[in-house]
Amino acid sequence: MEKELLVSKLKEKIGSTNVSDKTISAYVEAVMPTITSDEMVNDTFLASHASVVKVMGGQISHDASVEINKYKEQNKIDDKGQNGTEGLDAIQSMLEEIKNENQALRERLDKKDSEALKAGLVKKVMEGMKAKGANDAYVLKKAMQGVDIDVSKSVDELVETYLPLYDNEYKEKFEAAGIEYFYTLIDDAVARVIRSHGGYIWACKNYDGDVMSDMVSTAYGSLAMMTSVLVSPAGIYEYEAAHGTVQRHYYKYLKGEETSTNSVATIFAWSGAMRKRGELDKLPELMAFADKLEKATIQTIEDGIMTGDLYLISKLENKKKVNSKEFLEAINERLAKLMA
Repeated sequence: MEKELLVSKLKEKIGSTNVSDKTISAYVEAVMPTITSDEMVNDTFLASHASVVKVMGGQISHDASVEINKYKEQNKIDDKGQNGTEGLDAIQSMLEEIKNENQALRERLDKKDSEALKAGLVKKVMEGMKAKGANDAYVLKKAMQGVDIDVSKSVDELVETYLPLYDNEYKEKFEAAGIEYFYTLIDDAVARVIRSHGGYIWACKNYDGDVMSDMVSTAYGSLAMMTSVLVSPAGIYEYEAAHGTVQRHYYKYLKGEETSTNSVATIFAWSGAMRKRGELDKLPELMAFADKLEKATIQTIEDGIMTGDLYLISKLENKKKVNSKEFLEAINERLAKLMA
């Protein structure tokens, strides 16, 4: 059970008390390690610990009374006054002033404790929401901004309460952009991707993205036809071929053997990076070159000149399987014509 919920239940059981919220919170923190399951926190458990806290409150009152009597004895004060003066009235006035100051101090401390308690609870709820897919930090912060969180509820209950706020924030943004937004299982997502014509964003975690993108690109014909773009929150971009190093072909190349390696993903990684560089540096010529390089690559394949992986699945009538070097040379020929 969460500490905040146990504090709330115990305070309700105690009722009116002169024991501060801070003391009760510290008491609960000391008791927490002894609780092995939520079932232990029943009415008997709460009544037992409420009695302990009430005894603490009584002891505080008793100790205060003892100290007052000591002061009265030391200063020869009785109920009739001190040395013929209104000594008792002065003491009572002083005690009342101290009491008021203590009450004001307690209220400030309780308020600070309450604010700290709520802030800590909000943090835990946001972490719980992230675990359920609420990964956009901006939308999550906006959804939880200004909420008056109920400290009597558990973190799980609060996550279920506030998760729809996050979804609604997303929903409004996506609807405004004319985009449908929904959650789905990963196997359903893969099936949708393979049978679709694109036009959507698939948000998934890093490992899932690596594995599923490889599966999808292979289903479409070749892993070598997919590029990968990494974008950081700081606006840094990295373009790369999704397949990484083609080790088997590389080792054959080192031995001097001929390979028919599809270089489309690598070419498009370079063209994508050049286009982004041109966009950032305002170099339209570089952006135009990237467009023409991609166009020349696609033209080469459409003309029937392709590497072994595409040759096996292509339905073109006049197709020709070429090695890695010949494929690049064919692309270069078409690029030269486009640049002329």
